[in-house]
Parts: sequence; C-alpha cells; structure tokens
Amino acid sequence: MDLFDKCRVEIVEKATAENVYPYFHQIESKQAPEVIMEGSRRIMLGSNNYLGLTSNPDVIAAGGLFRFAFFERHA
Repeated sequence: MDLFDKCRVEIVEKATAENVYPYFHQIESKQAPEVIMEGSRRIMLGSNNYLGLTSNPDVIAAGGLFRFAFFERHA
C-alpha cells in the first residue's frame, strides 16, 4: 500500500458517507498546546498553530472582522 492510499478521494468519500471520519477528530476546546478531544485532554501535536496565533486576541478579532465583512458582502 502506497503511503497516500488512505487519503485517496474514493476512500474518504466512502468513509464520510458512512459517518466515519478516520482522519478528522473534532476539537472540543480552543486550539492550544493542550486540547479537549473526545472528552479527554490531549497534547496537540498536529496542527497549523506553529506560531501560536490561534489564541492571539488580535488575530481572533481580525478573524471576526473578516467574517463580518465577508458575509455582509456575500449575503
């Protein structure tokens, strides 16, 4: 099996059609070095938060402004 076989579109589509999400787990807390996932505290090792900006108040505020502006324009 090729390293990327598990990521092939057909396999992912079949799994999601059966409500199985083998690669995606919902995070139940804010993204941080420690998160709550599946009801337990876990160390977050695989995220795009390598700069630590997901909890930065300026970034959060800018994201809210962007969403507001986007939806106002596309409503």
